[in-house]
Amino acid sequence: MRCRLRAPVALATLAVSLLAPACADRATAPPELELAVARLEVVSGDGQQVWTGRRAAEPFVVRAVGRDGRPVSGTMVRFTVEGAVGGVLSQPMTLTDDNGLAETYLLDAAGRGEGRIRARAGDASATFDLSVMRAPALITFTPGTGEAGLPGFPHPDSVVEALVRDREGEPVPGMVVWFAAFGEISAYNDTTDMQGHARTILRRTPLLAGNASVYAFILGFNELTVSTPRPTVPVARKVVLVSIDGLRADVLSRYHPPRLERLAGEGAWAEAAETVFPSLTVPAHLSLLAGVSPERHGVFSDRIRLTPQMAEIEPLFRRARRGGRAAAAFLTETGPLAAFREVLECRLAFGLDSLALSGTDGGASAALAASALAGAGLDLVFVHIPDPDQAGHAYGWNSNEYGRAVLRADTHLGLILDALGSAADSTLVIVTSDHGGGGAYGPYLHGSNAPADRIAPFVLWGRRVRPGRLDAASILDLAPTALWALGMAPPAHYEGKPLLSAFR
Repeated sequence: MRCRLRAPVALATLAVSLLAPACADRATAPPELELAVARLEVVSGDGQQVWTGRRAAEPFVVRAVGRDGRPVSGTMVRFTVEGAVGGVLSQPMTLTDDNGLAETYLLDAAGRGEGRIRARAGDASATFDLSVMRAPALITFTPGTGEAGLPGFPHPDSVVEALVRDREGEPVPGMVVWFAAFGEISAYNDTTDMQGHARTILRRTPLLAGNASVYAFILGFNELTVSTPRPTVPVARKVVLVSIDGLRADVLSRYHPPRLERLAGEGAWAEAAETVFPSLTVPAHLSLLAGVSPERHGVFSDRIRLTPQMAEIEPLFRRARRGGRAAAAFLTETGPLAAFREVLECRLAFGLDSLALSGTDGGASAALAASALAGAGLDLVFVHIPDPDQAGHAYGWNSNEYGRAVLRADTHLGLILDALGSAADSTLVIVTSDHGGGGAYGPYLHGSNAPADRIAPFVLWGRRVRPGRLDAASILDLAPTALWALGMAPPAHYEGKPLLSAFR
């Protein structure tokens, strides 16, 4: 709106005049124009709700209409604040424009409750209803207990309570508080009660260990956004993965290997975990390490080769290394997996940059792993024990030699467990197999879709493991469970899932 000045003035005087009521004395309209206004019509801005200390969202606009029904331009309109509210008007007095419109804003609203903005031009007037509400000035959280939970679980300190207060420190009831979290919460918004409290519950934390923070904010007051931490900690400091090659699902009941039986009795176990198809050593181990089926990594035989699909996956060891975890693999010098040493591209594609090969049976690889575990610095260890698979191919999966190989592999497992020492309390041990044997292709082979080839034991052992039987498990669950146990979130493309039900 324009303010007409009769003579040139200095820039500073002009700036003051634009803000001061004196501007209205200079911005005058002929008295006959004010008398020519028959009525003032409310155009917009009526019924607004304004926060204390804030500007109205919309201007209060009127139109001056003459006796002939046409807009009256250049006439003076005066605005005033009335009722239980107050504040500063941007233009207490202004002239109508060519369309007969005049407007003002309510700046820095004051008071509480209902009020009006009144516009006058001569004898004509119009009113705008408005209400001024107490504005939130501070959001705080009720302090948590500081207790830590497990990633992916309901948090033990699950109730999250926010308090909203105004400038005077008084609670503000009836305020909608919005919540956001990296995890699952019971309500994304809640209205403050008479004491100014709004609540939600952190039902489930994210799979990544750290602070599962919950945020609170009020729409339109984003500067008040606050957060409260709900810490989560990894299940283990170290994860040891042991693959006993060719281990049938029934070895516990047939041969009673003492160490494996102890782990199963003290931990969580699935007697019939599924492997992939084809149930061959190389495809199954690549799936075990990469968390995806052969269709995703592209290897379907026991010949290791680099495939185009390998560029699109995030194997266990590579993911762990990117998360700052030190990892190592211990294999034997014979068998299909030994080709990892010869095919450098495959080794690196699956993150096996720290690889040690030794001997022809699992005793050598287990001894190397035990020596490494006795020291410090390793967070993730993979050990391959091939003895049952070697015996199955040579003598059959139902032979006495196979049973002795199972017990021998159990002894190798003992070397690894003994090496943990005092670190056992902070270690998760996972024992499984890549496949069984003696299925549809005969007693000396494996690789078919028959249950004898497709199912194998799966055992989880550690201080935070919940003892009992697992309803279902797959070797594809090994990689996501291992990463989760170390406090890392598994990649979204993994086909398996962390076995959270096995933990407490």
